[in-house]
Amino acid sequence: MIRKRITEKELYQHSKEAKIRKKILIITIFIVGFLCSISVAETGIEPFFPSLYGGKLFLTEAFSEIVQLNCGEEVRKSDYESVVIDLYRGSISSQARIADTISQAAAFKSGVLFIHSGIWNIGSDLIIPSNLTLKIQRGAIVHLSNKATLRINGNLECGLYGVFDGDGTVLFGPGSVKEVYPQWWGARGDNSNDDTYALQAAFDSGFAVFLPSGTYRNTGLSINRNNFSLSGHIGSVTTHGEGARLNFTSKFGTAIEINPSCQRVEIKNVTLIADSRNDNTAYGIRGMKTIRDSLIEGLYIYYFKYGVVLKDGLHTTLRNIRTYGQTGASGNPIPGSTGIQIGEDNKSSCTTITLQDIYVSKYEIGIYNKYAENTMMIHPIVEGCGTGILNSAKGNGIIIQPYFDGNTVIDINSSSHLQVYSNRYFPTGVNVNSNYQAYRQIPHTNVALLCYRANTDQDIRSSEETKIEFNADLYDAYNYYDTSNFIFTAPYSGFYLIYVQASLQNIKANKRLQLHIKVGTTTKAYSYTTVTVSGSYHTIFATAMTWLDAGEKGLSVTIYHDDVDTRNILKGEGNTFMLIKLL
Repeated sequence: MIRKRITEKELYQHSKEAKIRKKILIITIFIVGFLCSISVAETGIEPFFPSLYGGKLFLTEAFSEIVQLNCGEEVRKSDYESVVIDLYRGSISSQARIADTISQAAAFKSGVLFIHSGIWNIGSDLIIPSNLTLKIQRGAIVHLSNKATLRINGNLECGLYGVFDGDGTVLFGPGSVKEVYPQWWGARGDNSNDDTYALQAAFDSGFAVFLPSGTYRNTGLSINRNNFSLSGHIGSVTTHGEGARLNFTSKFGTAIEINPSCQRVEIKNVTLIADSRNDNTAYGIRGMKTIRDSLIEGLYIYYFKYGVVLKDGLHTTLRNIRTYGQTGASGNPIPGSTGIQIGEDNKSSCTTITLQDIYVSKYEIGIYNKYAENTMMIHPIVEGCGTGILNSAKGNGIIIQPYFDGNTVIDINSSSHLQVYSNRYFPTGVNVNSNYQAYRQIPHTNVALLCYRANTDQDIRSSEETKIEFNADLYDAYNYYDTSNFIFTAPYSGFYLIYVQASLQNIKANKRLQLHIKVGTTTKAYSYTTVTVSGSYHTIFATAMTWLDAGEKGLSVTIYHDDVDTRNILKGEGNTFMLIKLL
C-alpha cells in the first residue's frame, strides 16, 4: 500500500480547517442552548428540560431545591437570584399549579412567570407577589370563578388581547401597570360587540383606564371608587371624532354614573354617543352625591336628553366639553332637555363648581344652575337652545365672557346673586329677561382695567415662558397698566378678579399650552390644555381672584407652548385680552 506523503503545508491546512470546524461546533452548541432557553419563554414552545442561561434558571414547573439541567449538571435553586418559569396546558385545576409555582418563586429575588395557552382557572383569592413579573401570552385566559380576586403586585406584561374573564375581580398593585385596557377583559371596540362587561371590569380594577381608539357599545357604566381616571385616545375631529367612543345603547339610564361620595374622579378625552335618538331619556354623565375634587375634560357628548348632571359636588371642574342635544319634529329642542346642570331642587348641594370653555347646542336649557353656590362659568358658548343659561333663585356665582347666538334667552332669577362680566355687547336679538335685574352688562367704567393686544401679533418662542404684551386698552382711565413693562399696579387694596384670554396660531395636535397669572414671580393661577386637533388657532383662558395692596406692582401674564416652532399670539380685543375688576 502506497501512502501519499503529506506536505507540511497540507498538514497546516488540515489543522486550520479542524480548528475552524471546532469553533463552528462550539458556537452552534451555544446558539442552540440560548434559543432553547429563550424561545421557551417568548414563543411558547414547550421545553423538555430545565436550562440555565445568563445566571437565570429556566423551568417549566415548580421544582425541588435540586434541579438537574439538560447537560446533566445538578444545581441548587437557592444559588440563583432570578428564575423564569413557563406554565403550559391550563385546566380547571390550574390554580394549585400556579399557587405552588408562586410559592417556590418567592425564594428568588426576581422572576418571570409565563402563562401559555389554555384556560387557567382561579377559584379563590390569589396574589402575584411584587418580585414576580407575570407575562400572559396570547391564547391564555385567566378565568376568575366564585367571585375570586386576583391581585397582581408585580409587573404585568401582555398585549391588547383578552386575558381575563369570569365573575371575579382583577386588582393591580402600585407600579404593576401604567394603565389598564378593557381589551384585557375582551373588549373589541368594533361598534358591534357588547363591551359592557369588559369596560366595567377595567373601571373596577383600581387603576387608570385607557381606551384605545374605537367604538365601545355598552348599556351603562358606573364609577364606584375614589382616585378614578378614565382617558381616551384623541383622534381627529369628524362628525363624532375618530378617537375613543362609548356608544350607549339603552333608551334610558346613564352612560357613566358617578356613585355617591367618589372623590378625585377624572374623565378625559372621550366621546359619548346615545345610540337611541329622540325618544331617549338618558344621561351622558350623572354625579349622584358628594363628588369632590374632580375633573371632567375634553368630552364630546351627542344626543342624550341630559348631557352632564352634577347633583352634588364640591371643588369640581368641567372644562372643554361639547354637548349636542336633539331637535324634535317641530325643529325645536326636546322638551325638558338640559345640556349641563349643577345642583338639584331645594338642596344646597353644589359649591365651588367651575365650568370653563363649555359649548352647548340644541337643548331646551343650555346651562342650568339649579342650586349651586360660588360657581364660576368662564367663556360658556350657547347656541340653538331655548334658554341659554337658567339661574335659579338659589344659584349664585360669576359668569365671565359668555357668548350666545341671536335666539337665546338668558334667564337669571332676581333673588340670585350672579354677576356677569363681559367686554362686549351681545348679538342683536339675544333676549335678556327684563324681569330679572341681577343680570348686568358690566360697563367699562366699572372695570379697573381692560386691555388687549393690538396692531401686530406677538411672537412666542417654543418652550419659553413669555410675558404677554398687552399694548392697547379699552378702558384704563388712570394708566394703572404700564404699556412699557406690561404690568398692572393696583389702585386700591382689595380682592381683584383677573380674567385672561389668549389665542395662538397654528398649534399642532398633542402640544401643550399654558397661561400663568403672576404677581412678581409668584403664580396666582394658571391654566393648561393639550391641543387635540391641529388648527389655525387655539384659545386658552385663565382666571384668578387675588388680594392686592394699594400700590402693589407686578401683576402680569405669561404664556407657554411646546410646539417645535415660534408661534404668534393673535392681535385684537376679541382674541387676546385681560380684564381686571376690583370686587
